Amino acid sequence: MKSVLTLKSLLLLCLLSPISVNANHYCYGKIKDVQIDRGGKVHSTIIPLSGSGFVASNGYLCDLTPKNGENDPEFCEALYSSLLTAHATQSEVTLWFNNDDIDNKSCNKGDWKNLYKDYGFYHFRVR
Repeated sequence: MKSVLTLKSLLLLCLLSPISVNANHYCYGKIKDVQIDRGGKVHSTIIPLSGSGFVASNGYLCDLTPKNGENDPEFCEALYSSLLTAHATQSEVTLWFNNDDIDNKSCNKGDWKNLYKDYGFYHFRVR
């Protein structure tokens, strides 16, 4: 009986204890522009749905002709097509990141940043 009570107490303690988790996060926005340079690098300016500023200004997303396996070219082709569609239809987009500092989950990623390498951009959705 005592071991059952101890087990229940331990289970309750585990359930009520704060748990630190390094979770991925996401940001919403709309595509202001889509850019591609002659080397195949895809950039975009993404603005938030409300407020001012940018999710990313001229943010580097991927390379259509990557060197050193930086990203998957098929993913980049699909992303480029999705960016063009989202821009043309002014649809809401969501970007997921997994490399951000646990204390900085801001959706303001800055200007001319590599969203793939610096912030762990890994998933994109057009709504």
